Amino acid sequence: MTESVNLNGETYYSVEDTIKILGISESTLKQYRFDKKVKGIRIGDGYFYKKTSVETYKKRKMKAGGKVSPVEINGKHFPSRTAAAKYIGVSINQLAHYFFVQKKISEMENLNGK
Repeated sequence: MTESVNLNGETYYSVEDTIKILGISESTLKQYRFDKKVKGIRIGDGYFYKKTSVETYKKRKMKAGGKVSPVEINGKHFPSRTAAAKYIGVSINQLAHYFFVQKKISEMENLNGK
């Protein structure tokens, strides 16, 4: 580990430590900060990330298994459902609902012998 900072009783990890802990790139970390998945504060010229926030996100990521499955919608391939939702301009929940409906339609067609 490179460096951490203690501020008001809270520990903050450096960028280098945070990307090692989470196993992500620096650009992904910036996106996580923007999306408020991890809490970062600017100190001087750099950002530092709250230890509790980093550890909580790591646990959540591990629980989810970090699995990303590619999807296909109308012949177009996407690396993940999140990427597909962003491309289409809908929320991930709306896209999940779409897949749920498609699955039910397929099940009904199979029951009806199509």
